[in-house]
Parts: sequence; structure tokens; C-alpha cells
Amino acid sequence: MNALLAALFSAALSLPANAAWHAAKPTHAGEQQAAKNDDKPLKALLAWVRAYRSGKVDFESQQQLRGDVISEKFGLAPKGEAEAFTAARELELLLRLTAALQTAEAAEAILTVAAVGLDHGKVKYTEAMAPSRVRALGERYAAKLTEALAVDRMRKLAAGDEAADKAFGSGSRAAAIRALAARKDVSAKKLCEQQLRAAELPLRIAAAEALALVADPSSADALIAALEAETQSPAMIALTAALRACIQSELTPKPEAEKPSDAAKPAAAPAASGALKRAGEAAARAIGKSDWRADMELVTFVSDAGAMSAAPALIAVLQRFYDHPEQVQSGALSTLLLYRTHETLVSLTGAVFPASAPSQWRQFWEQEQQKLLAQERKPAAAPKGPERTASFCGIPAQGSRILFVIDLSGSMEFAMKALGGEDAADTQGGGTRLAFAKRQMHKAIAEIPAASKLNFITFNGRPKARVWSKELVEANEKNKKKALEFVDSWTATYPPPNQRDGGTNMWSGLEEALTVTTQIYGEAQDTAIDEIFVVSDGARSVGEILDPMEILRLVNEANRFTKIRINTIFITSSDDRDPRELTLSPSELMRRMAQENGGKFVEFKN
Repeated sequence: MNALLAALFSAALSLPANAAWHAAKPTHAGEQQAAKNDDKPLKALLAWVRAYRSGKVDFESQQQLRGDVISEKFGLAPKGEAEAFTAARELELLLRLTAALQTAEAAEAILTVAAVGLDHGKVKYTEAMAPSRVRALGERYAAKLTEALAVDRMRKLAAGDEAADKAFGSGSRAAAIRALAARKDVSAKKLCEQQLRAAELPLRIAAAEALALVADPSSADALIAALEAETQSPAMIALTAALRACIQSELTPKPEAEKPSDAAKPAAAPAASGALKRAGEAAARAIGKSDWRADMELVTFVSDAGAMSAAPALIAVLQRFYDHPEQVQSGALSTLLLYRTHETLVSLTGAVFPASAPSQWRQFWEQEQQKLLAQERKPAAAPKGPERTASFCGIPAQGSRILFVIDLSGSMEFAMKALGGEDAADTQGGGTRLAFAKRQMHKAIAEIPAASKLNFITFNGRPKARVWSKELVEANEKNKKKALEFVDSWTATYPPPNQRDGGTNMWSGLEEALTVTTQIYGEAQDTAIDEIFVVSDGARSVGEILDPMEILRLVNEANRFTKIRINTIFITSSDDRDPRELTLSPSELMRRMAQENGGKFVEFKN
């Protein structure tokens, strides 16, 4: 499987917002499958970790283990089940038995698993090792360590008082910090705040995410100070999210992703408490210190915080786009940031100038800043955005490097009834779901500016999705013609003997679309895409991953620091019936995928 499954794994252990820190109250473990004086599970787990580090474990393989079954060698495999073990099943068994020991040594061993991928290059991972999935299991079982000896060892590892395995570098400390924060251990709060300024990037990110989980307002000052000093994009994103969590009650409510026009509507200015004001000012000063991905989060934060003092920094962003269009071409800038910045300026000031006129914005600010800083925001008119009209299925295309992911499963040939409203013309003459998608694609391709780039991925029931071009192509007339020819070639009809190709393997398309080049947690991502449109019409029916919740989790992990805007279009009818066993309905999966990744969601139902 692609490297996406080894993408960033964030905060597997969820907590309620604003949960209070407290001293841990160790209790006896419910697991009784390993006696405390039996160290076989511990030895077996460490043997598994050694084999894993050396690259001998294909964690992604669904094939049964053959011969070298570690749990069987230590007499831990249930009778008759060893032959059915996959690498993932064996690891889960060893973690469960080790957690039942509830000893200091057990805690340290489990944390070496929870530290996978947090080591920042100490271990060279391959795609087959899937470090994010391994780490997820380690964190799940670290949460089951509740007795005093185990918890005390975690505290010492987190504080650096205990020497951790050198092969994992700062990873074990990061894992211990995350585990303690997940249990709201009072000892972790101060430690997390201290580690916000650690030299190692994984420690800084782990500390920020831990503080975000608990969302204690008293951590705001430490987060503000860390944000002021930070320059690396992944850490800035994590710090901004943590700061948001800690002062959420004071922020302007964030608009829902499915309401495209909401970003241009000014909300009432929030009460400017000391923490809120300092946070908004710190976020404004951080804009421009890293890349466009971090700036997207910072601009959104100053908008929600009502930080009028951020106006000069926002105008500077517009100026950068004006002065350096080549940075959009190279990918150093994304027009997503241009839209977000312009909307924020309009919302904050009530003024309406084009995004392409930073000099007008600057002149306005010089004349009106004293008045604006002294009063609440004005109602703003609709902004004059960048001179661009491209849209797909009614969703504005705001990115400059756009990828379309299209479902070509057999059900896309189902008849589509006439729609009402603005889309009526597309279906009045009948046709299929795929025909509708093709017509919408023709419109979008015609409207995409020549300065943008585009590509396509199509998926059906085959194991691998189809990629149109190895690289993004410029949206010039020549390439647009080729793109239209490709669109016209799409088919969702699969006569014998190819009926199996007509299934819906959505994961294959998303996996290809969100492929990342790094397998190290928190490392800067290298991707050419800034916006994705996903079109589908039904439940996942084939492929390596079918569970909608797992698909959503993996997408969110991969996109945590890349910040690609994901828009989703769901085509359905009242006659469609979803399988009962789904953890999310197809519609809900598509809605949440967009909402949780900064995009828009539309549903065509007839």
C-alpha cells in the first residue's frame, strides 16, 4: 500500500474539550491474561519491535504469517490461531498481554511502539512498515496502563528522567507526553508547556497537541510565547490549533465548511480579553514566517479572534501575491491563502477592495486604522475576490493546483432524474450521473485560469486508481483540449467478463490523491496539490479499506499538515440503499471529509 498509510497520526486518544487536569488515580487492570511475574509478553513484544525496526515486518500485508511467528515462539499464541496471524493481529496480541503486566518495564516497551514515527529519522521506515498504524496501536494500549508503577515510568520518561531507547531518539519522550496528556495527568501539563520550546520538532508538536486535547485556558500564555518563537510550519499549525482549543469560548464561532459565503460575513466582534488579544496579535506577527499552509491557519485564527491589528500583515500577504505571481506557479504560494486573506480583510474592516489591489488596502488602512482599532467591526459587503470564476458543481475552485478524483463505478451509469434550481438545465434532458459529472467537468475546465494547474484521478473497482498525468499540467488551451478528451473517454459500463471493475474502491482514489513523501510524524510535506474535488455516488464496496470511519481517519491524518482543501460532491437518489453495517453513511462520509478538511460539500439527490 502507498505511503499514505504511513502519514502523520494525530491524537488517537480523544478527550472532551476543557477537561481538567488531575493527578492520576491508578487502578487495577481489567486484563487477566498475563500474570505480573511472567515476562514472556514483554520479551515477545521487544522481539517484535526489533524485527520491525530491522524492516522484517510487512505490517500492511494481509497475508498470514509463515514460520516466524514471535508469539508462538514464546508460547503466547492461542491454540490453533498462530497460523491465521497477520503482523497487525500479532502486535495487538502482544500489546494486550504486555499492558496486562502493568509494570514499569511494560510501560516502557509499549511506549517504544507508541513512539514509532516520532523519532524524526532515527529509524528508516518503508511503506510496508506503516508507522502511523503501528503507533496507533501503541497509543491505544498506553492508555490502558493505569497502575502506579507503569504510570510513574511514563512520567519519568516524559520528563527525561529515565534514559529511553536511543534508537527512538526523542520519540519515547513524545509518546510518553501524549499518553500522559491523554489521561489528563496533572504532571504532564507543566511538562507539555516546557516542551513547546524543545529543540526536537516531534516533541514540540506532541506537546502542542497534548495541550489541545485538554484545552486548559491557563496554557494560553505558554502557547502564545511558543508561537512567537516558532518558524516551522507543522509546529506552527499544531500551536495554532492548541491555542484555539484553549481560548475557544472567546473566539468568534467558526463558519461551517458547507456554507461557501459565510467566510465573507462579519460576525460580531468577540470580547477582547487579555488572552484573546495577545493570541490574535501573536498570530498576526507569525504570518509570513513559514509557508502558506501555516499562514492559512494563522489567517483563520486572526479572523475568528477579530484581531483588527492583523490588517497590515494581511495586506502584506496580498502584496506578496501581487509582487510574486511566479510563487503561485512554483507552489510556494497557494491561491487558497489569497482567498482566505482577502475574505478576512473584508470581514474585519468592512472595506471592499479587490484582492489584487494591495496598495488600495494599504492606503485605506493608513487613513482609517485609528478608527477601526477603536471600534467593533462593520458589516461588510460581499468581497470582490480574485478575478476568477471557475467552479465545479457549484463549488468555487479557489486553489491553483487542482486535482479531480472521479468515481467511475457501475452505479454512475444510473439514470439521473431532473434537478431543480440552478442545476435543472444539466438534467432536464435525462442522462446518467456520469453524464452530469462530465458536463460539470466541461464547465470547470473551460473556466480554470491558464495560470492554474490540474490533474485527474479516476477509480472504480480495480485495486489501483488511474492517474491521468504523472505531473500536474498547466491549464493552457492545448492541455485543456487533452483534458476534455480524457473526460469524454470516461465510462462506467463493464460488460462481461469485467463486471468486478464496476465496484467502488474509493480508497484507491484517495490514497493516490493524498500520497505523501515522508513517513515521519510532523515532517514538512512535499505535495503539489492544494485543492481536491471528490465525486462519488455510493458506498465503498471493494478495496483494501472499506470502513468509512477508517477512510476518514486516514484522510485527516495525511492532511493534518499539508492542508489541502478537500471538496466533496455526492450524487444519490431516494432509491439508493446504504449497507447497514457502515460506520458512516456515504453521504455523511463525504460531508465530514469536506468539513474536516476546509472544503465544501454538495449533495445532488433526486
